[in-house]
Amino acid sequence: MIEADLFPESDVSNVGNTRPPQHLRHFVGNETERTYLTYFVAGDMHAYRHGTKVRVEGGTTHPAQLELLRDLFGNYAKPIVEPTRTPGVLYGIRATFDLSPSFDFLLHKPQELERATLRDDGLLYSALSGFSDAEGHVGLKNNHGRAYAGYTLSNRIRKLMLDFTKGLTSRGYRAPLHALHGEKVQWQLEVHGRQALELLPKIGFRHREKIEGRRLAMEYNSRPWSIAGPLYLSYRAAIKAERDQLSFIAMKRFQSRGERRRLRKEMLRQKLESSFPLFAKGLTAQEVADELHFSIRTAYRRKEKFEDSKESTRKQRSEA
Repeated sequence: MIEADLFPESDVSNVGNTRPPQHLRHFVGNETERTYLTYFVAGDMHAYRHGTKVRVEGGTTHPAQLELLRDLFGNYAKPIVEPTRTPGVLYGIRATFDLSPSFDFLLHKPQELERATLRDDGLLYSALSGFSDAEGHVGLKNNHGRAYAGYTLSNRIRKLMLDFTKGLTSRGYRAPLHALHGEKVQWQLEVHGRQALELLPKIGFRHREKIEGRRLAMEYNSRPWSIAGPLYLSYRAAIKAERDQLSFIAMKRFQSRGERRRLRKEMLRQKLESSFPLFAKGLTAQEVADELHFSIRTAYRRKEKFEDSKESTRKQRSEA
């Protein structure tokens, strides 16, 4: 089974607290890690305040992207996972993480690179790594019968893309920026051939599809396409197969949401009513809490429901 099975759909969606407040796990990374996460989230996720937490969420049709989200944020918060469907009837999975306030640096979506990031090699390549895992592509192209390594990065924020181009050209790379015209202009940076071979080892990909794409690009650049092509096309076909399998899983989950919600509601009702016979015997809230092994606060809430149920039954009988 694919990695998506490590992300069972959450019993509860869109909750504000996935961990009790005393279990918040604060950000412990250095400036390099902070920079990577900032630009990864800027490229591929939404970040906003949710109560006292910083919520980040992202949808995908790629199992490798779910793996990466788990690796980046899973040590800090339990994911909320649910199926999604776009207007074009494309099914996918959305993962949401409610993080400590120490992740508030993710709330700012950069529109440009800071001067310090442009000047510092480590920070520039860390920013490029995060943004590339979100918005980049690396692989091979057929160029007159030979494999040709290529790296591209694309986004709609022109100033940010200009800054990445500036950062690379100032370090000796030829990285032209093109406007791709569509419904909205997309800006695409490209590095090819030997220049790509020099750049790719400096980009710290964490996305396994892109790690493998880099390996193939570096190993088979300038080799005959008759040798490199089948291997590269097989790699791309495997990505598509995983994507299709995840979409199928998401579709089945999406279509069965109604039945799952009904079952969850029934389970909650049964849990609630399991305390009613004890209250009917005259047990106190503390005694019921001790008997059924839940908190006194839960016991008082269930006692209120029990009293409401008795009142409702009394009214029905009087009206009859």
